[in-house]
Amino acid sequence: MIEHAAKLVMRGVDHHLAPTEIREQAHLDDDAAGAFLEALATEAGFISAVPLSTCNRTEIYLEVGPSFRMKEALARAFEAAGTDPELFTGDYARRLDGREAVDHLYRLSSGIESMMIGEPQITNQLKCAYRFARERHNLGPVIMRAFQGAFRAGKRVRTETKIGIGAVSVAFAAVELSRKFFADLSEQRGLLVGTGETGSLAARHLLQGGIGGLTVINRSPERAHALADDLNR
Repeated sequence: MIEHAAKLVMRGVDHHLAPTEIREQAHLDDDAAGAFLEALATEAGFISAVPLSTCNRTEIYLEVGPSFRMKEALARAFEAAGTDPELFTGDYARRLDGREAVDHLYRLSSGIESMMIGEPQITNQLKCAYRFARERHNLGPVIMRAFQGAFRAGKRVRTETKIGIGAVSVAFAAVELSRKFFADLSEQRGLLVGTGETGSLAARHLLQGGIGGLTVINRSPERAHALADDLNR
């Protein structure tokens, strides 16, 4: 049942305030994000939510009614997801309500909030997060309008401005920087630490650049082997 006076809020951790180790602790994989949504569904005043986790941010967009007890409900949901709730309430957290949350979502979709301004990956990441949430519960009208409007705004910004000209991902920028140190990448070997989205993308850029060899390491040997097999195809 949708309550009157529903509002959109955002609680998150991103590269603007949080160091890498904090962002890693806050990350929600699909299983954790699913458990988070299931736990929220039992809370009074909850309408819907979209969890977003990338290499540089974990943000939760929530549509809630007046009876939703934000601190207590989120603490229970994060605990169900195996994540420390204090990561989203401490000094590294960002808390935006109402118009500020909507403005942030539009800026994010447009590439303005990215570590590399204008990078194109965030648009697809937002759409994937939106689809993930829709597949698991019915989204409320406020959060649907906000995301659909953000998608339109992002497309318009990239079409009508020059923000995307020369825009690159962090992974591509790192590979381009390596070219400034090594004239011929074919004579070099690389070590990839981690198998996340940015690392995987960097590995592909390095291989396309002709690097002589690449070793992949990760806390999960299975994920390291899986990425290495994929890169060798």
